[in-house]
Amino acid sequence: MPILMKPRIIKTEEQYRHSVAEVARLAANDPDVDSDGGARLELLAKLVEDYEKAHFHFAQPDPVDAILFRIEQQGLST
Repeated sequence: MPILMKPRIIKTEEQYRHSVAEVARLAANDPDVDSDGGARLELLAKLVEDYEKAHFHFAQPDPVDAILFRIEQQGLST
């Protein structure tokens, strides 16, 4: 059984990697939302999300390009 880490604000890349791994492990078990596992999953997912927002910057697609991409993915024509 893996050692559970105490949820904390994620400050390093190593903490981030461990948190993501635990989120994946918990999500694979699909815990009930009201269970301890569900609460832990929710908290860790929020901590991971906050870290990603602060450290990973993704360019937003041009709205027209996004629409054209979606049309193409649906097999539609313009």
